Amino acid sequence: MRILVCGGTGYLGGHVCKELKRRGHEVKLLSRKPKEKLAPDLIQVVDEVFVAEATKRDSLVGICDNVDAVFSSLGNHTSNRKPTIWQVDEKANLNIVEESLAKTSTVKHFVFVSVLFGDKLRKKFAQAEARERVVDKLLLECEEEPHSRFALTIIRPSGFFNDMREVLDFGKGKFVWLLGNGKNKFNPIHGEDLASFCVDKIERQDINSNPVQAFNVGGPEMMSNREVYKLASAAWHGKAKSLIFITVPICVVRAIATLIGLFNVNVESVIKMLAALSTVSTEEMETVEKYGRHTLAEFFQSEVDINNEGVHSV
Repeated sequence: MRILVCGGTGYLGGHVCKELKRRGHEVKLLSRKPKEKLAPDLIQVVDEVFVAEATKRDSLVGICDNVDAVFSSLGNHTSNRKPTIWQVDEKANLNIVEESLAKTSTVKHFVFVSVLFGDKLRKKFAQAEARERVVDKLLLECEEEPHSRFALTIIRPSGFFNDMREVLDFGKGKFVWLLGNGKNKFNPIHGEDLASFCVDKIERQDINSNPVQAFNVGGPEMMSNREVYKLASAAWHGKAKSLIFITVPICVVRAIATLIGLFNVNVESVIKMLAALSTVSTEEMETVEKYGRHTLAEFFQSEVDINNEGVHSV
């Protein structure tokens, strides 16, 4: 198949490009940069680069021509004030959806990445609301039989391993800040594992009989934030040291985030996302599909080893 990947220069999208190529698919990448300016590992797996600015609809004309499926994990990952989540997570993705509906489009399957429990938490933080507005549009198109142009798969993943790097840094010390009591569990997932899951869904054979599917998915291990910090400590020190946990009430975190939102909606959304996910019960988290083979302990140890090698080489 020929797959258009939007967000392919990011963490998940890059892994998806590699997994698609490994399975023999043709990869078309949406990028603001020409192919020769991409990262070397991405150049090796991308067959075509469509240079455009996703927030500008006119630049996307023709992007979905001769494409079998679209995968989009496009989102704002900057703490800067601009561009905002509304411009990227919502507007840019809606532009791509509109192009997939163009007369010249050949798209038969749209795979969209939202956020974990985004349908239930959308009023809690901006990123969830922005992504779920895109889901709303996609669902509307799929429900308008007989005019539906494509099948739809919605993937709502848990936290990524690369987001755990800041947690790893805290493991060096003794004091740790927690949102709430830190006892609710979740299952973060490695980018390679999530990419494999995504490509499984891109390749699914039941799009005619079951055109709309949605998945909450995470890694193979459930753990609390307290347990994550202990893993981080063990990675640095050989075994987990005795940590002092300082808990911050969720209501205080939300109030601070709201004040920040007066100046920066992107930072506000990240903080409120962490607060919202901290309130999801362990029982509900247990409903999240467990997938993959990578463990967080192995990831933390590999990051520490890389850090130590860098120190020793100086």
